[in-house]
Amino acid sequence: MKKIIITLAIITGALTSSVFAHDCDLVVGKELDGAMSNYTTNLKEYKIVLPDDAFNQALQNLKAYCCSQVVQGSCTQKEKDNLPKLYPESPYLFDHLVDVSMRRLDGIDKLAYNLTSDPTAKERRDYITKVANDPTGSQSSTIETTYKKYWKENTETKKNMETFIANYNKDVTTLSLEDKYDTLCGLMNAIYKKTQTKNPIIIGSAWENNSFLNGCQNIVQDRVKRENSYVKMIMIKKSNQLFDETTKAYTKKYFAEERITGLWTLIAKVQDAFKTIVQQAAVSKTCSK
Repeated sequence: MKKIIITLAIITGALTSSVFAHDCDLVVGKELDGAMSNYTTNLKEYKIVLPDDAFNQALQNLKAYCCSQVVQGSCTQKEKDNLPKLYPESPYLFDHLVDVSMRRLDGIDKLAYNLTSDPTAKERRDYITKVANDPTGSQSSTIETTYKKYWKENTETKKNMETFIANYNKDVTTLSLEDKYDTLCGLMNAIYKKTQTKNPIIIGSAWENNSFLNGCQNIVQDRVKRENSYVKMIMIKKSNQLFDETTKAYTKKYFAEERITGLWTLIAKVQDAFKTIVQQAAVSKTCSK
C-alpha cells in the first residue's frame, strides 16, 4: 500500500543521536486509547486549538507508521488494515501533531484528512478561491486589504497564552492566521510534552537543541512564504484581467459610439438628399406647365 512522504518528516532528520527513539509506545495495543483519554480528560484547554478528532488523527497516523516501519510484530493484520494509508513517515507524535494542525490551517477539509478546517483558515481560503475563480478582474488593492486582515500580527493577544487559546476561534480581528501560524509549533510542543508520559527523555539532547522546534518553524515559514507568493500571483492576474476588461469595454464603447455617430450622419445626408429631390420634383412640375 502506497504511502506519501510528507515534508514534515524532515524534522526527524536532525535526530541522528536518537536513531532508536520513537513514540510508538504511545499507540501500540491499547495505549492509543490511553493517550486519547489523557488528552480529552487532562488537556481540555487545547481542544479549541486541536479538536479531539484532530488529535486522534495524529495518533492514528503515528500508529500507521509504527505498525509499518517500527514495531510491525506488535500490530495485528486487522489493525493494519484499519489504519490510515496516507501519513507522514515519522515515529514522533510531534511531527504528526504539526502535520494535522498545518493541514487544518490550509482551510481545505479534504486535504486535512477530512477533518473540519480551522474556521479562520476556511474563511480565508473560501475568499481567495472565490477571487481566483471569478471570471471578472479585481483591483489588487482590494485583495491586498483583505490579505492584510488575515495576516496582521496581534502582538498583545499572544502575550498571555491562556487568553490566546480562549480567543482562538474568535473574529479574525482578534486573532489572525499570522498569529495561529506563529504559535503553532509552541502549542504542539506543549501538547506533545504533556502527552508524552511513557518516556519523558525520549528525544534526549535533540529537544534541548530545538531540532523539533527549528524544523517546525522552518516549515511554517515556508508555508507562509508560499501563501504570500500565491496571493501576489492572484493580485497580478486579477489586475491584468481587470485592465484587459476595462480596455475592451472602452474600445467597444468607443467604436460603438463612432458607428452610431456615423449612422446618424448618413441618415442626415439621406434626408438632405431626399429633401433636395422633392424640391427639384416640385420645380420641374411647375416648369412643365
